Amino acid sequence: MFGPRFTPWLLLAAIGAPAAPTRAQVEDDRISLAMDADGLPLREFMRLAQLLGGITVTTEVPGAEARVIEPIQPVQMDRDQFVQLFEAVVYRIGLACARPNENDPSKIELAELADDAVRMPQTSGSRFIWPNELRGKHGTGPVFTSVRVSSLTASRAAAMLTSRGLDDCTVAAASNAVLVQGPHDRVAAAAHYVQYVDLPTEGPMEKVASGFTFVEGPAWDPHRHVLLFSDIPKNQILELGEKDRVRTFLEPSHGSNGLMFDTDGNLFACCGYSRELVRIAPDGSRTVLASRFDEKLLNSPNDLALDDHGGIYFTDPRYGNADNVEQDKMCVYYVDRDGNLTRVIDSLQRPNGIVVSNDGRTIVVAEPNKREIWSYPIRKPGVVDRGTRMFVSEKSIDGGGPDGMAYDVDGNLYATYGNLLVLAPDGRVIRRIRVPEKPANCTFGGRDNKTLFVTARTSLYRMPSEIAGAPLRRRVQKR
Repeated sequence: MFGPRFTPWLLLAAIGAPAAPTRAQVEDDRISLAMDADGLPLREFMRLAQLLGGITVTTEVPGAEARVIEPIQPVQMDRDQFVQLFEAVVYRIGLACARPNENDPSKIELAELADDAVRMPQTSGSRFIWPNELRGKHGTGPVFTSVRVSSLTASRAAAMLTSRGLDDCTVAAASNAVLVQGPHDRVAAAAHYVQYVDLPTEGPMEKVASGFTFVEGPAWDPHRHVLLFSDIPKNQILELGEKDRVRTFLEPSHGSNGLMFDTDGNLFACCGYSRELVRIAPDGSRTVLASRFDEKLLNSPNDLALDDHGGIYFTDPRYGNADNVEQDKMCVYYVDRDGNLTRVIDSLQRPNGIVVSNDGRTIVVAEPNKREIWSYPIRKPGVVDRGTRMFVSEKSIDGGGPDGMAYDVDGNLYATYGNLLVLAPDGRVIRRIRVPEKPANCTFGGRDNKTLFVTARTSLYRMPSEIAGAPLRRRVQKR
């Protein structure tokens, strides 16, 4: 094995050679890596070497089957320099990683990335690879990763990182990618942000109906196979039925905003004008579930989410005139299946959209005053632990928000900003969908639950989805 100083060599498979599993071998003074030939262009390796300390490389082609990269003259690098160079190369191609040996930190071992890498779906040529095990875990030096980009330049990425407070991370250009370097506890956030900024925009969506005033709260009726949604200023709940015909389902709606069905066909509604949370049964009977907290009227219930225990989380902000507000804060509440109301979250400025995760362990709340999405672990029904900020948008790209949100069956979160953003369970933005008007809320529906509906100002939009929406929750009877 090599000591603290050594000479690196890398052997790359020839262009046009059949793809083969990655093979890595370490000898006394030679490191060989066999890999897919189109994984890393030679010119890019040379650029990486120069970025990492002015290392000069040249090429020899001893035969048609292999390409050898070696220094023009012997170049000695210490262990940290080599690890940085090797990591930059293998992260770029996403095949293997170098890391210190657990038993002897002075030695480096090579490992495949098959089991310890997270690979994002292919999106217009962009791919992001982030190994879970980083060299920074074993040391204090900088860490490299790479993000394939479609249009973002390195200078633009650097400026965006600085504006985001990630100015301790640096960015360098590479072929169809940018390399991000920084402290091991910061570079992941920086790389995720670069990928988010560069993400291409899909769409637009199909306009289904228009001519409304301000539409919100789409909800799919699982029994009648129709979509309900609110037109708040007109004090109506509207219904999209067969052949895309729209009719009035309920008027007056008491200023209904967020709507949601359970599996039994009960409709739950946040009514801002009457300042109530209500349930409307399939027979049309109306039951008030919450209207006061601490003997004071609620502000204006806005959005809601059912849990698996028969309870409902709902947000209670106030928009517009606040002369008759009685509550001291804008909060998130929980009403259990027996009708008991508790205040759950009081730390947000103006909570708006709200959803419960598919596994029922987390509530996610929109904070539009700061363009943030917050996540709160549920300790027990109606009680949450300290929240963490899950995401904050870039206003210059995605405008204000978020408002309403929805989950698909895979746990991806759809959030209405200026565009419709899709977040993976770990908070990475994986899709950006353009809506012709600023969206306010979204939900899944259709007989197979694979149609995404979006309410946006004066119109209702939709698009087919390859992934089904999260299933509705069932009603739990009172004790």
